[in-house]
Amino acid sequence: MNETQRTKFAGLVSIRNSEVGSRWNQNQLFCLVNSAVMTLVTTQLKVTDAVYPFVCFGTLILCTLWIVLIILSRRWILYWDSMLGALEALDNEPVSVFRGEVWRETRFKWPGASLALIGLAVSFGLAWFGMFCYWVYTKL
Repeated sequence: MNETQRTKFAGLVSIRNSEVGSRWNQNQLFCLVNSAVMTLVTTQLKVTDAVYPFVCFGTLILCTLWIVLIILSRRWILYWDSMLGALEALDNEPVSVFRGEVWRETRFKWPGASLALIGLAVSFGLAWFGMFCYWVYTKL
C-alpha cells in the first residue's frame, strides 16, 4: 500500500469508526428517552389525563424514527466497510480485514447487532402501541 492509499485507508477507518460510535450513541439515547418517558407515563400519568394519548403516540413515532436510523446507520457502515475492502484489494495483501470469506462469515452472522437493536425498538414501539390501545379502550 503506498502512502496515499494508507492515508485514504486511515481516513476511511476514522469515518467508519465515527459512524459506528454514532450508531451506539443514538441507540443509547433512544433507549434512555423511551425508558424515562415510559417510567413517567406509567407512574405519574393516568389514562384519563389529556396528555396521555399524545405521549403514547409521540413516542410511537419516535420508535419508528429509531428503526429508520438503525437501518440507515447500518447502510452507511456497510458502505464504509466496502470502501475499506476496495482499498485493501488494491494492494493484494494476504491478510484482509474488510473483505474475504472470514469477514463475510463474521459480519453477516445471525443474529446481528442491527437485528437486536431493531428488536429493542420494536419492543418499545409495541409497548407504546399497547398503552395507546388501552387508552382508546378506556374511552369507548
